[in-house]
Amino acid sequence: MDQHLCGDGLSPNDIRLFLTRITAIAVSSAQDEGGVDDDAAAAVDTITALEELKAAAAGAQAVLTTHVADTIRRQRRDAGRPAARWNTGIATQIGLARKDSPHRGSTHLGLARALTTEMPHTLGQLRRGDLSEWRATILVRETTCLTAEDRRLVDTRLCADPATLAGQGDSTVAAMAARLAAELDAAAVARRKARAAQQRRVTVRPAPEFMGHLGALLPMDRAVCVWATLRRDADTIVATGDADGRTRDQIMADLLVERTIGLAPTMSPPVAVQVVLSDQTLLGGSDIPADVPGYGPIPAAAARQWISGAGTAPGSVDI
Repeated sequence: MDQHLCGDGLSPNDIRLFLTRITAIAVSSAQDEGGVDDDAAAAVDTITALEELKAAAAGAQAVLTTHVADTIRRQRRDAGRPAARWNTGIATQIGLARKDSPHRGSTHLGLARALTTEMPHTLGQLRRGDLSEWRATILVRETTCLTAEDRRLVDTRLCADPATLAGQGDSTVAAMAARLAAELDAAAVARRKARAAQQRRVTVRPAPEFMGHLGALLPMDRAVCVWATLRRDADTIVATGDADGRTRDQIMADLLVERTIGLAPTMSPPVAVQVVLSDQTLLGGSDIPADVPGYGPIPAAAARQWISGAGTAPGSVDI
């Protein structure tokens, strides 16, 4: 591999040796008791330095990712393979290299390509440790609808001077990039908005303590309207003294459930989903977890309680 990509002869083993040293520093700091204020200040400075190191490492990964992709594509082209197969499996390799899924590998590859070919100032800040990888991702995401030329203008205006984004929050950085994108190419932003609306969906994923995250990806105006309506009505319930000890957030969650499936907070939930479990779990008191398709494993005791309550609640359970 080209020496300039890895520094002055810096090898993967050198990097792993340095990683061992960092681990040792963190362990010794955590075990050090009875320190003085100066030690705390030094630790905070070390945290900052490590954050800068993480960003610089992400910048190096971006450069190397583009190098890997270009090298593989060139080798396949020179070998006479069809152009349609030049990119096959590259994202998967990147995902494996970063201990991620192939889908995330594709994201890493797209980010690296944008940074190395169209956003030199953003990449420069990342490699110097002035900008986090997530901030760089935000900038790439908010300018994805622009031409390469317009993207470079946003890159120059926001990242040529590190002070421009210093101290700004993620939402502010996103808003600044989005505002510039709309200023440079309003039509492209409008087309992107129309395409994004086609991706609206509702998802569910597990949360700790047998809870679940229910998410809805909606056009911004509708999402804000749903949230504002729930908040307004929850505030009314609190103001009229009908909260029954619930917080506003709890009332908003209850209202969402009630208005979606007609279920009052005091009612047992209907079981209208599949539950996969063994006969030992259902009848024999086994602790082998059950499984809810689309959600994941649930405790055996919770599954039995859920199923036993289905007989007195509306809905059905498929076992």
